[in-house]
Amino acid sequence: DASRIYMAGWSQGGFASLLFAANHPEKVAAVISVGGGFFGCVPTNLCDIKPVAVWAFHSTNDGVISLSGDNGSIQAIKAINACNPDVTAKLTVFPGLGHGVHNQVFSLAAMDTGDPAYDPYDQSVYDWLLSFSLD
Repeated sequence: DASRIYMAGWSQGGFASLLFAANHPEKVAAVISVGGGFFGCVPTNLCDIKPVAVWAFHSTNDGVISLSGDNGSIQAIKAINACNPDVTAKLTVFPGLGHGVHNQVFSLAAMDTGDPAYDPYDQSVYDWLLSFSLD
């Protein structure tokens, strides 16, 4: 189904997925970024991501990419939501899963274990992705 094109990435792959969506919002319906963010700075064309659904996942003790640093997921999601996207970008945060949080996210083992101060991981990422299309 050509209308259901999605991207997901971990670490730098999470950054690349968000950047691709900002550069080509007509080609991707939804993006999942795990343990990523924006390396260096927020892209100047970030608001072009407006039609793309975004869900980011991060761990509080990520030793590679800081959750709350200038490049982390909190800043990325705040920047995306400042663009008034068609679907509010989500951020789910897990205590103590480290940079390897992708294993828990994509196996669905981390469902219902996130920090309640952030968006809950209460739906399979696969079902979430399938709820979006380019149509």
